Amino acid sequence: MIDIAYFACLDIFFVELWLHSFAKIGTVWAQEIFIDIDHYIIPNWITLPGLAAGLLISIAAPSLGVGFKDAALGVLLAGGAFWLIAEVYPRLRGKQGLGFGDVKLVAMLASLLGTSAAIGIIFLGSVIGLAYGIPKLLIEKKGMDTRIPFGPGLAIAGLVFLFEPRLWARLVDAG
Repeated sequence: MIDIAYFACLDIFFVELWLHSFAKIGTVWAQEIFIDIDHYIIPNWITLPGLAAGLLISIAAPSLGVGFKDAALGVLLAGGAFWLIAEVYPRLRGKQGLGFGDVKLVAMLASLLGTSAAIGIIFLGSVIGLAYGIPKLLIEKKGMDTRIPFGPGLAIAGLVFLFEPRLWARLVDAG
C-alpha cells in the first residue's frame, strides 16, 4: 500500500526515473527491516530479485552502479564470508548465529553497490546492530540466547551507501 501511494505522488510530480528506482529500493529495504524485526526472516522475494538485478545492471548498465567485476567480487567476498559464518557457527556453538537471509541480503547489497560499499555496509551494519542489540540484551536478560536481527542494520547501512557509495573509501582514505 505504501508503494502505491508513494509512486502515485511521484508520478503526479513527474520526478525522474532514477528517483523512482531509489524510492522503490528504499521502500523494499524498509519492508525488509520491519519483516526481520518482527519475524526474524528476510524473504527471498526481496533478496533474490535484488541480487539478480544488481548483477544484470552491472553488466547492462554499469554507469548506473558498479561494473560486473566489482559486483561479482562483492557478492563472492561479502556473501561468501557470511555464508561461511552461517555454516560454521552452528557447528561450533550448536545453534544458529547468522541466518541465510542475511547471507543473501549482503550478497544483494554487494551486487548493487560493489565491494568497497559491501565492506562498509558490513561495518556500519554491525555498529547499527550493536546500537539495537545491546539495549535488547539488557532488556530481555536472556544473555547469549537473545535473538538480534542483523538484516535491519545491513539494510539501513545499505541505504546510507546507496546515497553515499564512496563513503567507505573516503573514511579509509581519511584515516
